[in-house]
Amino acid sequence: MHLWISLALFFGIVANAYSSSAKEALLSKRTLSTQDGLSQITVYDIEQDLDGYIWLATQKGIDRFDGYSFVNFAQTATTKNGLLSTRINDLELNHENGNLWLATTSGLHRFNNALGKMEDILLSSNPGEDYQRVTALHFDQNNDLWLEADSKLFTKANLSESFSEVNMPNSPAMLTIYEIVSDQQNILYFATNAGVFRLDTRSQKWLPTLLSDVLVWSVFIDSNQNLWVGTNGKGLFHYTFDANYEPVTKQHFSKEQGLSHNIVNDIEQTKSGEVWVATNSGLNIFSDVKNGQALTPIQTSNADSDSKSKINSLFIDASDQVLYGTLVSGFSVVSPQSLLFQRVAIDNNKVIFAAEVDNQGTLWATSPEGLWKIEANLSSSTLVNFEKDDINEGTSNILLGTHYSAANDMLWIGTRVGLARLNDSKNGVSSVGLNGIPIYSIENDEQGNLYLGTVSNGMYHYNPNTFEIIHHYEADRVLGIHVSGPDKVWLATPKGLIKVNPLEKTQLNYKHDNNNPNSLPSDSLPGNYISWISSKSNNQYLVAVNSKGLFNMTEDETTGKLHFTELFPTSSLKDASIAAIVKDQQKNFWVSSIKGIAKIAADYSSLEFYDSTDGTAKGGYFIGGKSINSNGRIFFAGSDGLTHFHPDEIVRPKVNPRLNLTHIDILNEHLGSRKINTTNDPLSTLKDLSLALEDSDIVVTFEFAATELVAPEKIKYAHRLIGFNSLWQELKSNKRSITYTSLAAGHYVLEIKATNRYGEWLADHVSMDIEVSPPWYLSNVALILWIILALLSIYLYARWRSYSLYLRSQHLANEVTNKTRDLALANDKLRKLSDLDPLTNIFNRRGFTHAAKKQLAEYNESSNNSKNNANKVFSIVLFDIDFFKNINDTYGHDVGDEVLIAISQKIQNSLGVDDKLGRWGGEEFIALIHTDNIEIAFKIAERVRSQVADFTLNGTAEKIQITLSGGLAVVQADNNLTRCIKEADTLLFQAKENGRNQIAYKHTS
Repeated sequence: MHLWISLALFFGIVANAYSSSAKEALLSKRTLSTQDGLSQITVYDIEQDLDGYIWLATQKGIDRFDGYSFVNFAQTATTKNGLLSTRINDLELNHENGNLWLATTSGLHRFNNALGKMEDILLSSNPGEDYQRVTALHFDQNNDLWLEADSKLFTKANLSESFSEVNMPNSPAMLTIYEIVSDQQNILYFATNAGVFRLDTRSQKWLPTLLSDVLVWSVFIDSNQNLWVGTNGKGLFHYTFDANYEPVTKQHFSKEQGLSHNIVNDIEQTKSGEVWVATNSGLNIFSDVKNGQALTPIQTSNADSDSKSKINSLFIDASDQVLYGTLVSGFSVVSPQSLLFQRVAIDNNKVIFAAEVDNQGTLWATSPEGLWKIEANLSSSTLVNFEKDDINEGTSNILLGTHYSAANDMLWIGTRVGLARLNDSKNGVSSVGLNGIPIYSIENDEQGNLYLGTVSNGMYHYNPNTFEIIHHYEADRVLGIHVSGPDKVWLATPKGLIKVNPLEKTQLNYKHDNNNPNSLPSDSLPGNYISWISSKSNNQYLVAVNSKGLFNMTEDETTGKLHFTELFPTSSLKDASIAAIVKDQQKNFWVSSIKGIAKIAADYSSLEFYDSTDGTAKGGYFIGGKSINSNGRIFFAGSDGLTHFHPDEIVRPKVNPRLNLTHIDILNEHLGSRKINTTNDPLSTLKDLSLALEDSDIVVTFEFAATELVAPEKIKYAHRLIGFNSLWQELKSNKRSITYTSLAAGHYVLEIKATNRYGEWLADHVSMDIEVSPPWYLSNVALILWIILALLSIYLYARWRSYSLYLRSQHLANEVTNKTRDLALANDKLRKLSDLDPLTNIFNRRGFTHAAKKQLAEYNESSNNSKNNANKVFSIVLFDIDFFKNINDTYGHDVGDEVLIAISQKIQNSLGVDDKLGRWGGEEFIALIHTDNIEIAFKIAERVRSQVADFTLNGTAEKIQITLSGGLAVVQADNNLTRCIKEADTLLFQAKENGRNQIAYKHTS
């Protein structure tokens, strides 16, 4: 019998706790309205597609929500780019292909998921049958579509594109269907303005109507295949049926039975089994219907019927989160299964300072209002006041700490004016002693004596039976007391850690070494503000240091020195104000703080942190406010009430959002920006996970979002571009875009991943192949062309090179010829220069000799070829200027040089063209006259002499008379030139001997 009572009590606690969590989820709901980007404040229906996006039916079309932002699909002239109507009555998703169907006041539309386009669907191909108003849609168990349009019922088979009208017998002329559902046997239920119509699709027979002549807004089939019916003004009905679908039971819920309002607009059930009911005055929750619990509505709003309280629609998403649309407040998201921590029902979550559980399982909590008694099932609480005639009766005596002493079965209470206790009848609080001393923390020794930590007067060791102070220990505020044994008590204070020996009445103070602020010496605290200390093992303790974190403290019992090791220095506990620590039945540690609650494994191997999205108090927890009952349920006191949980219940749900690419923006250096999946095509999804970029696309930006609806700010992202950088780079939730510039030609793979709200990386990644094409001059065709051009260039170069070499060889040949000619000319010129007299520019002796020998050689050649010329020779005349030395001596060598030049010119002018003249030496000249006739030669020589004798050199102060003497000889047949010149020289001497100015020669007979 006791076992059944315990089980009933346990299940009652669990059921109530879960329902309580659902209520608390509404308190921490996320609400989004027009200021958040929603197109319109009224939401008529909600749906979720296969990519995790939320679709909202509003008065301005449909909005798609990705957890961060909205895009709207509004009314346009045609469905090519929009809707024919802004009023959406119903949304229904085809889960096989992802197509979204829309019932509107202007017809039926379908959002084609594969094409990302809106389509206008005709219900009939007959002219004149133009069905406009569509109110309800439903896919049955066979995925056939059912809908109502203009008071007519239509259906479309799963694989068909045509609709057929279904006759509804006994229906009113102006029938309106507001909702359609089906059960596992494919029985269809229609919520209409004339009751609930039922159709057995297997036999195509209509079953008897339920609630005839009642306007029914909603129908719902729960997990037990029972029917829920929401009406307009008559509340909520719950039906069970027999095998023939005859009603077996019918339960009615109205305001009298606890329903918040009699107008019920929508009904849904969570996967955990709760049935949620939307009314004109908020939400109602029926606890675990799935497990057959009693149907008792739990109201979440007590407001009267008004626009702000009206809930139009409900939706349970894939993660078992509840979404609901309102009349004037947008839509909200709550996650009941994510609220792992619940609140004890204490007067709208009053501030709680401390909590204790007595040996009967009753929970006691202190607050500014007084002492609260909470029953074991945590469903109700009672405020216990001071007894009549107590000195604190009627005062605003704030109750601070509390402690249950098993040694004397007594609940002790610390107040701001002294010590109090719960009376024996447990219906009042009595003052005990230490009047005027604020008591913050309480513990007891083995004899039942109390350790009382005060706000500013240290700690008292107190005998509550004799009202005597055993000993007083000097300290600041005592935030926590930890009893390690009869001879060791630790005190946590804002000014250090104190070890007390009650047996010897001594204390040892430990403080932080300010000269070593960054080190942890064995005898120095990490910091002075100690908010908590408790045992881990015999000589190891957990110590919380404000703003420093959590430490493992080891005490050397021989020397008394303390050694500290920091725990989880990178976690949220590092800079959190730690309030209390509780060890559960599995030896794990639960730590409350200003930021939330942490679970630390018994061996310190892991830490899990929970915050307000998990149900922890938003305002944090008070120092020392903790308790644990015999079943292992833990309680933490805080500013938002009393948080409770069982460690075995703290299992985070699998809330894994879908990660989607939402937008791609490409900037081309020539064409500007082009966008993919933006306002021109807002509701399509990026399903083709490949992207082709041109070489002129200089910037590409990718935007993405994980469809986290409750806590999107907790999502972290990471990305990498394989082929560019294979390392993951993390992003925060508000940085949901990545940009790459001027990617080189080639193949890349973009990978993006995200966490869930708990920081766990999701298994599914977004992966997109990116192909960056090379510039046109590096394309395959261009490469072939370049190869052809290269080969052609090589060929042309070879031809050009060959021709060039030919031209060069010709040029070199010409150069050689020219150089040879020039060299010959130069040599000839040099030769001539070497044969000429530099003063007179006539032959010198060498040149004349060379010319004469050449003439003689020609003579010899000609004499050999012709007998007629056998005796022909030429004549040699040797001239000498008379008294030339006197000219040099008288007039100087310059005048002498002028005389030589003038005489040479005079002689040259007097000779024939072919005759040769040379300077033989000094003032002597030699001439070769082309004649072998001595007489003729004499006449020529005489003419030369005569003309020189008549010549007067001008330009000097005096006229200089110049005469020549000469010797003439003819080259004989023996061709001896030297002998001829010698003979002429002899004759010249003879002319000089004969008086000068004459020509001497030998006369022939």
